[in-house]
Amino acid sequence: MSTNVSKRYFAGGLVPFFARILLGGIFIVAAVFKLPHQSEFIQIVHGYGLLPFSLGELYAVLLPWTELLLGLALLLGFFSRISAALSSLITLSFLIANSYVLQGSGGAGLCGCFGDLIPLNHTQSLVADVVML
Repeated sequence: MSTNVSKRYFAGGLVPFFARILLGGIFIVAAVFKLPHQSEFIQIVHGYGLLPFSLGELYAVLLPWTELLLGLALLLGFFSRISAALSSLITLSFLIANSYVLQGSGGAGLCGCFGDLIPLNHTQSLVADVVML
């Protein structure tokens, strides 16, 4: 009986459901607090020094919208596997960017992940990225 319970909760039951809801909520909150301040977020992305100017600007403009759409898809259960895969790729990009900043400058400053709502430094953001993956 315990095998059936563990399969129900872990294989396709409550754990994946709550993980999907939590991740979707995180992406939505991050997007909602970046969208009204896109010019500041563009400056934050440029401050990372990881991408060429035009690519950094494109990333900064598209990221909040992508987070919003992925968050909604995860919350509503639309294209769950594709949404989860894309959210993993985005989270990996966050992990790379935070690692790059920590390696180069020691992580001075804030990551800008949640706009002004949750001011995280790069170390805190890196830990969150690892947990999200």
